[in-house]
Amino acid sequence: MTYTLDLDVIRHGEGDQPFTPGAHVYVKNYHTDERGLILITPLCVSLEELHREIDQLQAELEMIRKKAEREFSKV
Repeated sequence: MTYTLDLDVIRHGEGDQPFTPGAHVYVKNYHTDERGLILITPLCVSLEELHREIDQLQAELEMIRKKAEREFSKV
């Protein structure tokens, strides 16, 4: 499975001043169309297809939420 979204955690490095870690959700995989739009789903030609793609994005966000909870619990 190819994931579209992911979590980027920013932590201080060796020798850096300590700071509270931060995180971003970023677009890992996308395509653009002829209008320059950034697309994170394929073209859906039915409502059912669109529902599946949205469900997949929601599942990815839940995985990212769990990953973030693990990362932030390390603080």
